[in-house]
Amino acid sequence: MEKEMKNNRQDNEAWKSLAQVFEAKNMFFEKTLFMEGYDISSNIFAITGDYITLIDPGNDYTAFMALFARGFKPTDIKKIVFTHGHFEHVMGIFELFGYPSIVKNGEIEIIFHETGPASFREAAGEYK
Repeated sequence: MEKEMKNNRQDNEAWKSLAQVFEAKNMFFEKTLFMEGYDISSNIFAITGDYITLIDPGNDYTAFMALFARGFKPTDIKKIVFTHGHFEHVMGIFELFGYPSIVKNGEIEIIFHETGPASFREAAGEYK
């Protein structure tokens, strides 16, 4: 079952707009994508517009493969927000830093929750 869920995350239908999730017509909901977490991976949100803001990028690289399959590029991501420091919410940033265009471009603003672990902030800061 877990493998089946993981494989499903790789297609571009894995991300749904909040408008789909809540069956509501709202511009913000239409521009906010949601990927449901599973097992030890958190829910991930992507606010789209002129650029992408990721909220809790999870810890599963297939989430980003599915996002890019929707037509977005790694360089479209300009902000990453962490609501707290649990590994299932934050480790995805290191997956994103594996994309050379993100590291080379270096235009990502990282917003940490004040209670997040300092060691994680330092490690993530080394990539910027």
